[in-house]
Amino acid sequence: MNATKQFLLISLFVLPISLALPSCVWENRSQAPKTVITHAMVDSLNDIAWTLRHNNPDLSMKNAENALRHAESIEYKSGIGWSHRNISVAHFVQGNYVDALSHALESAKIFEPLDDSEGLAAADINIGLVYWQTRDFDTALEYFTQALDRNPPEELSAVASGNIGLLYAEMEKFDLALPYMHKALDVFRRRKDTLGISTQYNNIGWVYQLKKEYSTALTWYRNCLALREDMGDTRRLSSILLSIGGVLREMGRHDEAVKHLLRSISLSEDIGAKKQLEEAFEELSMTYADLGNFRSAYEYHTRYSAMKDSVLNESTALELTKKEAAFRIEKHEQEMLLLKKSNELQQIIMIAVSGGLLLFVIFSIVVFLGYREKSRVNRKLHEMQEQLIVNEKLASLGQITARIAHELKNPLNFINNFAQVSLELIEEMREEQSDSSDPAILIHDVEQAIEKIHEHGNRATGIIKSMMMHARSSSEERQVTDINSLLTDAVQLSTHGVHTDSTICKPDVELKLESTLPVINSVPQDVSRAFLNIINNAVDAVCERVSMEDSSTYTPLVRISTRFRNGMVEIRIWDNGIGIPDDIRKSIFEPFFTTKPPGRGTGLGLSICYDIIVKKHGGELRLESEKGKFTEFIISFRPA
Repeated sequence: MNATKQFLLISLFVLPISLALPSCVWENRSQAPKTVITHAMVDSLNDIAWTLRHNNPDLSMKNAENALRHAESIEYKSGIGWSHRNISVAHFVQGNYVDALSHALESAKIFEPLDDSEGLAAADINIGLVYWQTRDFDTALEYFTQALDRNPPEELSAVASGNIGLLYAEMEKFDLALPYMHKALDVFRRRKDTLGISTQYNNIGWVYQLKKEYSTALTWYRNCLALREDMGDTRRLSSILLSIGGVLREMGRHDEAVKHLLRSISLSEDIGAKKQLEEAFEELSMTYADLGNFRSAYEYHTRYSAMKDSVLNESTALELTKKEAAFRIEKHEQEMLLLKKSNELQQIIMIAVSGGLLLFVIFSIVVFLGYREKSRVNRKLHEMQEQLIVNEKLASLGQITARIAHELKNPLNFINNFAQVSLELIEEMREEQSDSSDPAILIHDVEQAIEKIHEHGNRATGIIKSMMMHARSSSEERQVTDINSLLTDAVQLSTHGVHTDSTICKPDVELKLESTLPVINSVPQDVSRAFLNIINNAVDAVCERVSMEDSSTYTPLVRISTRFRNGMVEIRIWDNGIGIPDDIRKSIFEPFFTTKPPGRGTGLGLSICYDIIVKKHGGELRLESEKGKFTEFIISFRPA
């Protein structure tokens, strides 16, 4: 008898008991034996919900909701937390990500005061899964890592490790992904956990599929399929059939792919797995297109588009953000309430101990003076922060102005010198007019001098134009903006400064700009300021590495590229400089955090860039780096 049937029998046994219990059981909570029995019943219902989560998410949710109702009636906190966790999982399986996140956050709120590391880790994993499905990989990775840091039971640690491996695979960091997956696989093999083993077989196969090593991927997938055929887990069986179908299509085995994909769709429809249906429709549409069956390809592409819209749209993503924000606000309010109660208790104790009004008055005066002093310090701190921001802006403006002034001196000197030479040549021609000599040589020299004057005059004009574009105050009015043009101007400003400041460090700058890039709606001056800041950081990084390494073996390089990818305008700014260590990467966008020596930075540059790109323009700003090798900033905007 498999696990599913066992728990169904338990369900049939437990549910009648819960319905048959008289009302006095729920009312008289002081009777310990009956409370223990009720706790056991809640735990059993939660176990049933957990077991049914993939094969029958509807029934799983009903059991979890029943467990929640009974747990709340007896104030069984742990049972409440696990009920919310199981409801979250059922919603996740069905693709209801807003509800999944809401219940996962609720379970975390229940487990936190209980100091339940297992419950908190389970909640972290569920929250991370939701963010993963909404493509917020950085946030998902934070939650999975947080789950590991809680030192939960071995099984949950293995689940978190496997999920971290999957995220690294999504980021195409395969060398990081596989060790986490094999670590999880070793745990599940040691525990003889068939479900865990099959999951890691699937995950490892997926990594090899992404690496385009399709034969190896198919071997791992078929090992997974063999286990899941025996398990009777409909959702996971559907998932591995979908994966095998995708690999077979890539290998050109289209008829076999269709067979596996149709079976996957049938199983997903039985359990209402929206996300898997979306992916299977898309894969089958492409397979039929490869076969030349365009009518079927169009049919399944239409079904894919409709399912994708129902699974996740912009309003859903916005609601996800609102849910977490509401949770954080509520948590903060609870902390403030506890602090307030603590302060009130301290005051009561002080009054009681003093036994007189005098001490109370003195205490009140001290509290008032302390509050006033605290307010003064906070006000002073705020003023200092504002002054630092002003100083940063002034320093940045002064640095740019000084660089451009130095750079302008060169073309202007050329203009003056060649103008003087031209006058001398013309005077010489006048003197030679009385002679019979051919003035062609002198005319040629004058022509060359005038060409140089024109060339350097244009160079000065370009520098001034770039300076005016950068220094122009932001009107806050959004405009249709050409990203390639902004980047070109920013590169010109940055390289002017490098050529002026350093004779040793002159990095190569490669521009690879997609000519058909869509425009965006933005405040151009702000976006240009962010680009310039990040490019300057890249230049600083390669110049610092130049000072540390042998110039014969190291070539400083800054590579800037644009492309249109996944519906977003993507800008990548890469350098082969000193890189950013792992331990400070999370803090790199925080205000006043800097890796530069004292006097060379206030730590506001990247913070301002983050505010401009993410908060002001609704874009994305990500960082990838390896110490001593490279750093890459990845910026994304939605097209206009």
